[in-house]
Amino acid sequence: MGTINLDYIQKNNDVQNGETYLTEQNIRFLKRMFKDESVYIKHMETLWALRALTAKSCEIPQGKGVRYDKNNPIFRITEFTNELIGALLNDNINFSFDGEKVNHWKIFQR
Repeated sequence: MGTINLDYIQKNNDVQNGETYLTEQNIRFLKRMFKDESVYIKHMETLWALRALTAKSCEIPQGKGVRYDKNNPIFRITEFTNELIGALLNDNINFSFDGEKVNHWKIFQR
């Protein structure tokens, strides 16, 4: 199992223009955490649920829509989990959150 080199992440922050700490090498390290597809699905479902819960706690109702209090410290968790989800998404498995449960399904290539 790989470990994430935090010094490497910090040093390469300039490469990412301060927008993210995730680099291609670090994403490969993160993907090594998943020994098989079932572990990948379990962790991705956890990230989806965490993102939904933290986003919900930062919601500001607004007429017909919702906006988020981006100054709320919890919103940083929402942003971070969103980055992780985007970096770790697998091309052949999709996820969705229906408000109560995270669902996943496989996409079969023809």
